[in-house]
Amino acid sequence: MKNTKRFVEIAAQLKDNGQKLTVDNVMMKSLLTSGGTLTDKEEIEKMIKIYNTPTEKKFLKLQNLCNTVNNRFKKGLNDDDQVFNMVNFYEFCKNEFVIIAGYDSHKIEKI
Repeated sequence: MKNTKRFVEIAAQLKDNGQKLTVDNVMMKSLLTSGGTLTDKEEIEKMIKIYNTPTEKKFLKLQNLCNTVNNRFKKGLNDDDQVFNMVNFYEFCKNEFVIIAGYDSHKIEKI
């Protein structure tokens, strides 16, 4: 998902203003504020679904992504794509978790 950071900013603004997190509200807010527009309805729907996922499911998903990165590193395989996926998903839940990056492994901790 290309516009994850932008979506998370808009979702927080909508939440602070007491507005619902809908595709139309996200698209309108992205047009009215600076930082780039979000126009792909399918992508916005996917991001809303992830954003509204319960904390425990987000933790498990992030833990699985972290384990994938760790396993590929241990095997000496390229893990660039997996790290990208982990960090991209992390944008949705960085207020709930922290990624602790070690030399040869990563782990997830709840805040």
